[in-house]
Order: sequence, then C-alpha cells, then structure tokens
Amino acid sequence: MEEYGITLGEICRIIFRRVWWVIGVTAAFLLITVLLVQFWYNPNNRQYTVSYNIRFPDSSSGLYPDGTPLRVTDSVLLGSLTEIKSGTYSEGEENAPDFSDIDIEDMVENDAISLTAVTTEASDSGEAGWSGYRLTVSYKYFKDSAQAVAFIKKIAEYPIDKAQYIVENALYNYNLTQYDVGTTYEAKIAALINQKNYVMSIYDFIKNNYGETYRPLGASDKTITDYINEASTIFDSRIQSAYYNTVTANYYVWDTETYKLTANASIEATRIEIANNEAIVSALEDKIAELDKNDTAFDQIEAYHEKIASYVERNTQLETSIKTTEETLAKIEIYESDPQAVEDKAEFDAQLDSTRAQLATLTETAKSLRIATYQNESMVLYVNNTIETEGGINILVAAVVGAVLGFIIVSVVILIKDMPEYKRRKYGDKIQSQTPETEE
Repeated sequence: MEEYGITLGEICRIIFRRVWWVIGVTAAFLLITVLLVQFWYNPNNRQYTVSYNIRFPDSSSGLYPDGTPLRVTDSVLLGSLTEIKSGTYSEGEENAPDFSDIDIEDMVENDAISLTAVTTEASDSGEAGWSGYRLTVSYKYFKDSAQAVAFIKKIAEYPIDKAQYIVENALYNYNLTQYDVGTTYEAKIAALINQKNYVMSIYDFIKNNYGETYRPLGASDKTITDYINEASTIFDSRIQSAYYNTVTANYYVWDTETYKLTANASIEATRIEIANNEAIVSALEDKIAELDKNDTAFDQIEAYHEKIASYVERNTQLETSIKTTEETLAKIEIYESDPQAVEDKAEFDAQLDSTRAQLATLTETAKSLRIATYQNESMVLYVNNTIETEGGINILVAAVVGAVLGFIIVSVVILIKDMPEYKRRKYGDKIQSQTPETEE
C-alpha cells in the first residue's frame, strides 16, 4: 500500500481545499472555548488573593480601643461582611463603592472566602520573614475586577475602620454627664476628677506610643507635650482638694430640701443599727466568758474578739455619721438664713460649673487628638501591593487550545470526507483492480 500513500503536503492540500470550513470551525471553537473559560470555568475556579497586615494604635495589645478582643480573621464572618456590604463603618464616605449585588450569604455558606494567619521564615536569599494574613475569595461573586478590589480592600481595612469608628463614637463626656446628674457635691467633684483623669490618660497614651514631640494634628501644630502641659493647669490636684475642703468645712449639701426630708430618718435607722450591733457585741462577750471557763483554745476565743472589734469599729463610724448629719442640718438652717452664706454657696456652684465647662473644652481637644492619631497611625500593609488572581485558565491559552482543537476536529472531518475521493482521482483504477488474490 505504500505506493498508494498520501504525503503530508497532500493531506494539507486536502484540508485547505475547504479553507472556509477550517477557518469557520476553528474560529467557532476558539470563540466557544474563550466564552466557556471566561464566563463559566474561570469564575468557578479562579480566586483573588492578597497578603497583608494591619496596624493601628495599640493594635499589638490584641484589643480594640473599647477593650473588646481584636481578631482580624473575624473580618470574613457573615456579621463582619454584612457591615462591610452595608457600609456600617463607611457612612459619609465619598464615592463609596456599591456592594449591594454581592451575595455574601452564599459566599460564606460555600466557604468561598477565607482569611488565615500566615508566618513566613526568612529565605536564604536574604528576603525577610513576614507575619500577617492571607485573604482568599472566589472570583465569581463580583461583577468586575474593580468591585472585587474595592471589596477586598474593605475586608482588609475592616479592623481599622472599626477601631476608628469606636474612637470617633466613644462616650468622651460620660463623667460630665455623671456630674450633671450627681445628687451630692462629693459625687459631682468625683465626676470632674474622673473626667480630668480620663483626658490625661488619652494624652499619656499618645505620648507613650509616639513620643513627647509627636504632633497629632500635623507639623504646624503643637506637640503632645504642649497639650499635656496646658491641660495640667486645669483643675489640678490643688483645686480638687480645695473643692472637697470647701464642701466639708461648710457642710454644703446639693439638694437641701431632700436632705432635710431624709436626714432624720437616716439618723434613726443608724441608731437602730448601732443598738443591734451593741446587742451582738454583748452576746459575743458572754460567749467569750463562757469559753474562758471551759479552757477553750485561744484561737477560737481570738476569733470572737475580732468580731467584737469589727462591730465596735462599725459603731464608731455610724456615730460619726450621725454627728456629721446633725451638724449639717444645723449648718443648713444657718446658711439658709444668712445672705452671705447663700451668696458664697452660689459662687461655689458657679466655680464647679465653670470647671465643668473647662473640662468639656479640654475633652473635645483630647477627642480630636485621639481621632487624628488613629487616622495618622492606622494602615494596611500589603505584602506585594497587588491583589493577585489564582486558578483558572489564561484567556490566550484558552484561545490557542480552542483554535487547535477546532482545527484538529475540522481536519479529521474533512479527511474522512474527502480522502477517499482524492485517492480515487489520483490512482484511478489501480486501487479498484487490486484484489485479495493479487495481494497474496
């Protein structure tokens, strides 16, 4: 049969006699393959990946600013993704991306998103080791790469956005509200002291983490040390002690009418408690006398003596309380009838309110410095500064594979169809006259 063989050149001529078949089928397979890869295979098998770490003030403590645990991997929980999708921590952000069509429920349910802690060792080539997080999310949930990039960045920024939201919405004036509702001078002064201490703790936090010369509001602003020095002169320990001494020395009562209505009942209740304690002490003394007769162990008797001492001490405190209440009632009668005393008390009230106003202003300053510090020092540190895609098939490769597959199939079909006819034309009756006997 070799003398009737077909050369490669002849095969090519047979195939390309139907060049439009070749072009059409090859193009069709190329297109179909590209479309299948682009819109079915790749979306279901490709994923976005990015490696990064985060940083915000004191994030190394493992806590958010409000003291709740910081778990970066929680960023891909359904609750966190819901907040990202709805823009909980992006309210008011200009040109906020639209994530409304991302099916986060299906994404979580099908484990199409993951965030894992990663640590790499330093390489022999000198590349430094790295510790952070690796985020992987399926390609198919996004309408385009721009939406995917925006969503992935929001996931990476989630702990930072949450920390800044906490800082911006913290109850900075809590102690001032306690001052407003306080019903005694002691409670009001304590609230002012707590507010001052709170403000100073914010300043100290910034200084301790970023240094004495740190400028939260920019290079042209004051240093944190300047702010601390200014704040130290407001409601210092000397003024705090003076306020307490004024209240004690003058027997000041914030709500005199309520105090007078409840003072006598309080005195009577205190006297009843004293009488009950005295009865208990008497019973304990009798018990000790009985134990002495029976030569009871010293430790057991000593325990009763300690109980007696505690009741005696308690009664001393109660008697002092009664004395203070009686003296206060007497003082109220005096300063309510003395115009100068009334004026002095009103002036003291005004001083307290003025201090509250000073602390309110100081608090707003501390709040602005804290927010600025979190904005300045919070960041996502990406390993490669790019969001990569993994899996799937490259479109150019898919196009080549589709074209080759189409060419092979159309070539086989053409050869099956046209090869017998070509041989008949080329060799004529030689093929027809060849019989099995001749071959033998």
